Amino acid sequence: MKDETTGKYKFVLAPNGLVRDRNINEARAEHLNEIIQTRIDFYQKQGEIREKYDYYKQLKFPAI
Repeated sequence: MKDETTGKYKFVLAPNGLVRDRNINEARAEHLNEIIQTRIDFYQKQGEIREKYDYYKQLKFPAI
């Protein structure tokens, strides 16, 4: 984002920018909750993931 007075670019932290900051205990907990949810989703969709895995595993790309 450009500074209105100087016209130079400046770093502006998003409003939720510290949600996943692992130096803050609450943010660390949120990150761990996301990891847990990802693992739950993976195990609940394991059949679908297996089908896609097998499909992509069989793909062949031309080599030079």
